[in-house]
Amino acid sequence: MLNIDAGLQSALDGILKSDILHDRTVPDPRSGVLPKAINGAAVVLDVNNGAVLAMSSYPSYNLSSFVNGLSTPSSSICSRSARSTTTRSRSLHPGQHVQVGHGDR
Repeated sequence: MLNIDAGLQSALDGILKSDILHDRTVPDPRSGVLPKAINGAAVVLDVNNGAVLAMSSYPSYNLSSFVNGLSTPSSSICSRSARSTTTRSRSLHPGQHVQVGHGDR
């Protein structure tokens, strides 16, 4: 069963892109440093049944690039990008949220 809400999906794509592009230009009010808002992702779930209503990532990418495998240059670019991006694994609980572009505080 498809749960994606097309209108919500479109809105989420636009909001995520807008917030990341904005955050790239606004210094942190405490440190005065521009945040490293390189990329981000967001998921909207139905609180009643856990269905995914919308999900987005920015910047987006062309999934067809992965169909026949990546070329060596493309693979190297992806590897460098992954190493330069700090990733943290953590669990989110129902009702918990993370502000797009602002991370943990």
